[in-house]
This record gives sequence, C-alpha cells and structure tokens, in this order.
Amino acid sequence: MIEVLLISDKGGTGKSSVLKALQEIYYKEAIFADCTFSINYNKHTVISEEFFVDGVEAIVNNENCLLCGDCEQICEFNALLYNPNGIIINAQKCTGCSHCVFICPTGAISLKKINAGKILLTRNNQDAIYIYGIIQHYSHNSKRPVLKIRNKAFQFAIELNKSIIFIETLPGWDRLTHSLLFYSRMLVPIVEPHQFVFDFLEKVKEYSLANRIEVKLIINKSDINYEITSQIIKNYNFWEIICIPWNENQNSKISNYFVNFI
Repeated sequence: MIEVLLISDKGGTGKSSVLKALQEIYYKEAIFADCTFSINYNKHTVISEEFFVDGVEAIVNNENCLLCGDCEQICEFNALLYNPNGIIINAQKCTGCSHCVFICPTGAISLKKINAGKILLTRNNQDAIYIYGIIQHYSHNSKRPVLKIRNKAFQFAIELNKSIIFIETLPGWDRLTHSLLFYSRMLVPIVEPHQFVFDFLEKVKEYSLANRIEVKLIINKSDINYEITSQIIKNYNFWEIICIPWNENQNSKISNYFVNFI
C-alpha cells in the first residue's frame, strides 16, 4: 500500500484542488483522507461516524457541595467561581488539572471526558471514499488528532482492498505534519512560486534524502512568477515537477496532470 502525503508551506496553495483532481482519477483504488479538520464534505453520503475524546473538564454536583470554597482558592486558572447557589465552572478556563477534584472534601467535583469532535467516513457521487474530521470542542492544549484520521484511513483501506491512501495535511512543516511523515512513501509538496518557498523546500529535501522518500513537486499557479518557478525547477531538478499555470487552474480540469501520477 502506498501512502501519499500532500503538504504545503502555507494555506491557499491548492492542496484541496489537487486532492479532488487525484480523486477523479484514482477513486477506484484509493482512499482520500483530509487531516485539516477544516472542510465538511456535507454533500457526501455518510457511511459511518465516530466521536473522539480530547481532554477532560471539571463538573460539580452541587447537591453534595458544602460551599466551602476550597476549590475556588486552589484553582490557578480562575475556572471556579463561588456562588451562594453553588460552584460555577467556566469551561473555557478549566484545563482539567484535577486539583479541585482532590481537594473537595465531599467528592462533589469530578472530571468528565470531552467529546471533541467526530471522524466521518463518506462516499461521494463518484463512489470515492473520504475520511475526515470535524472539531466540535477545542480544549486547552489540545491538538488536531491527525493520526486518528490516518489510522482510520489505513484501517478502511485494508478492509476495502484499496492500494493507495492520499492524505491532505495542514499547511506548514510542524509537529502535525511530522506525525504523518513516518508512514508516507511519497511526499507531494504543493507550492506557489514566491521568494520564501525555498526554506520549506529545503526542509522537504533534507527529510526526503535522509529517509529515501520519493518526492513529486507541484508548482501551482506557476506562471505568476516565472523567475521563481525557474529557480525552483533548477534547484530541485532531481524531483518530478508538475507546473500548473494559473489560467488552467481556474478554467479547466487539472486532473489531466495526474493521469500517470502513481
């Protein structure tokens, strides 16, 4: 099985458009995973959905509360407010540290798990299988569970006898992208020709050489800056490079560029 990771240095470079173009060609043999948690494919038919938990928060059973105020005093985040009718918890400030749980003399405070969102398996009108996530609650110090999406995609790829997984990541070369790199056999940087793109491409180059990962570079809107585009092609001529001009990106199907992509 081949896992193909679509990455970019910034938002708006066209990863979603490329994923859609790949879907038009490889919908029979691939699963398409969107790890951005930013798109709701609400026109798709939902096959299954699964909620995921991210962190905990404190809740109070005020029937058991003595109104002693110990919890309010110990909370470093000012998440608990004393009230004559009972303790009020500010869920936006609560970090789930559990200090209030341990200090409460009657056990009136407990921690509950937070349903942070859900992972959906869907099918579009072309019978392409997508898996993606929706964030419903974003708690303190939480992170998008991109590996949950990837692992579910891998699971369903085996169950459905698919040979390719295309994964779209969030922009940037950060911990969320790094957590998916280990599983990938091909990296697909999707960039636009601008002067700051070389720092990103050098990081991709360094990783790909160290780990012997195949790279196929896509320069989207390649005609908006011919000088930078030419420099990219010169610097990274050891990669397969696909240049998609701005006018074709806007006015025609770009799937023609990916007929023999895999």
